[in-house]
Amino acid sequence: MEHAFFISYLEDRLNYSRELGYIEEDVGKTAPLENSLEIGDDITFDDIESLLEKREALSKKDRKALVIEKINQLGGKPLAREIENLLKCNTSPSKVTAKIRRLSPKIQGRILEWIYAERCPSIRWNFDWEGYVVVGVPEGITDEFVYEFKTTRKESYLKTARPPAIAQADLYGHFFKRKKKRVQFMIRETEEILTWKEKVDRKNALNTLKNFEEVERGLKEPFPPADWKCRVCKYRNKCKKCDMKLSPRIKRLSTGLVRRN
Repeated sequence: MEHAFFISYLEDRLNYSRELGYIEEDVGKTAPLENSLEIGDDITFDDIESLLEKREALSKKDRKALVIEKINQLGGKPLAREIENLLKCNTSPSKVTAKIRRLSPKIQGRILEWIYAERCPSIRWNFDWEGYVVVGVPEGITDEFVYEFKTTRKESYLKTARPPAIAQADLYGHFFKRKKKRVQFMIRETEEILTWKEKVDRKNALNTLKNFEEVERGLKEPFPPADWKCRVCKYRNKCKKCDMKLSPRIKRLSTGLVRRN
């Protein structure tokens, strides 16, 4: 997703520069966009903090409308209307989950996040690190902590799901200069929300970045993903690690060559 993140990087620098008054409103719209990579160089971290102060948490009414709008974009108007009716009745998460169970786990998690995550202001911004640009957008940023919300189907899955979420929150805390992190997991089977509020571990954040750099430069082998991720990955037919992990039957399923018993 490097291309998409690069676009978001340029978009943020352009939009925030307009909002802060560093460039004219028509730059990038009607006026020619010259030296586009230099736009945003004047933006400081204090500027980002000032913009964050303007991003107030959404009210329940605004939030519900935003959720319906986003579900409409992802799953279509019929699903959006059904979810809207459920939200009006303050129904349980299990009924919402039942309505969206045919969607991909990633989209299910996103919808549950929109509905049940705590409302905190947030902002997307990028940070330089050792020749890389790291784009971050936490679920929330307060004066005290960064906030991240995740979902998982079973509590037993937290063993593998929690460490990446904690590392992600540590990265946000490091770059956005917050001392604490608040990480929540919704367990879809039990509808329970588990919360961890801890100090930001900057050592973990920097080690995560260093590991990424070593893998990206070919100095270290990456940890293989969970088996289920290989089964649904669109690159499974090209990935050597996936080829070693998957059974012959799964390989046939991946290529569409399935022998009927």
